[in-house]
Amino acid sequence: MRKYLIIFLSIILLSCNREQQLSTTQKLHLTAKVWGFLKYYHPKVNEGKINWDQQLVDIITKLQDIKTKQDISDTYIKWIDSLGEIDPCGNCGAKNENKYFDKNFDLAWLQDEAFTPALVEKLLYIKENRTQHQHFISLDGASQIYNNEDQYTASLWNDENIRLITLFRYWNVIEYFYPYKYVLDQNWDEVLMEMIPRFQQIKTEVEYHLLIRELTGKLCDSHSSFITDLVRQHAGRKYIASDFMIINNKAVLYDFYDDSLARLDDLRWGDAIIAVNDTSVSDIYKKNAKYIHGSNNAVKRLWNSSRWICNGNADSVKITFERMGKISTKTIRRYEPSLWTRKSTPVKKWEILTEISVM
Repeated sequence: MRKYLIIFLSIILLSCNREQQLSTTQKLHLTAKVWGFLKYYHPKVNEGKINWDQQLVDIITKLQDIKTKQDISDTYIKWIDSLGEIDPCGNCGAKNENKYFDKNFDLAWLQDEAFTPALVEKLLYIKENRTQHQHFISLDGASQIYNNEDQYTASLWNDENIRLITLFRYWNVIEYFYPYKYVLDQNWDEVLMEMIPRFQQIKTEVEYHLLIRELTGKLCDSHSSFITDLVRQHAGRKYIASDFMIINNKAVLYDFYDDSLARLDDLRWGDAIIAVNDTSVSDIYKKNAKYIHGSNNAVKRLWNSSRWICNGNADSVKITFERMGKISTKTIRRYEPSLWTRKSTPVKKWEILTEISVM
């Protein structure tokens, strides 16, 4: 009986030990949040005398030897202590009768179950005695300007630490300063968990740029974007001569970038492209939807999808299209935008109606 009891207790102890183990993604997830919190809350960090990116790299290096929740809490405590003492804030707890929009404000993670009580106490103390000056951000009217960030050359893309700095910087900017975070389609904390291993596993520079574009697309905001030469090359630098909207899974032509070039291929308003190079418009859209920015699917399909459907780097493309109920296939030209000659027809902005008939 005693033998079986010992075996049972051993299994329980091993199980508890496994429960305390942290995966690499979990450790980086917690580190991203602590690093961002200290960046915007800790008074010593906001004196501007600490290389904050290097501090992150140093902690990431230490994570390799960390196994348990106790270990990671101890590491964070030593980190915080190394930053220097924080003087009590005289006005941080002052009552304010103003009502502020706070749907985005959530620091409940400061008491994450992965943290020891000692660490939670330190984090809460920082919150209650937070900096009254921001080193990394300033306001220009309604615009936010992110100051004093180290710049890195594009050639450093293959450094995993640089890629994680990119992710953690962006994630924390949105976490603390983006006004519409509370209505995002995907929980922002889940985005961080999803993106950490993907930023680690990148193999090429193009993949890195596309992943950043996908990350910015998570905002579901027509005003967010990330475009580089590598992104343009991937999407295709050459366009067909017409703009279009995706309606009922067809790319319906509605405006020409250049009338004369459109006539060369007999493109007409209302032509509905069904497939490009024998791949359906629907499948092309699904493949590239993560790179198409917009506040909702309607905006993405109607206005923002043109670069990702018919573009390419070849001079021509095969399309299958519908016109007046008849389906046809033909090859049409693609062009660099610099070759377009747009009409400069003035737009009538208003008109006085002299005769109005009332029914």
